[in-house]
Amino acid sequence: MNSIQFCPWEYGLFLAAGVADGSVHIISYNQGNWLSDKMMAHDSGITGLSWGPPSEPCLLLAENNDYKN
Repeated sequence: MNSIQFCPWEYGLFLAAGVADGSVHIISYNQGNWLSDKMMAHDSGITGLSWGPPSEPCLLLAENNDYKN
């Protein structure tokens, strides 16, 4: 895991985890159940994550070095 970031508290318990294979895992807790979802975000590893703004709509941004020269 390269980066983790909690969502703004207004939206509930959500945690994003950026992984070296370029995927982002979203872990959430709702009504006594833990859920996990995985999505491919980039070709190379995730180096940073950011949620924002704490208002509608809330976005998750994933940073990496895909296009570095």
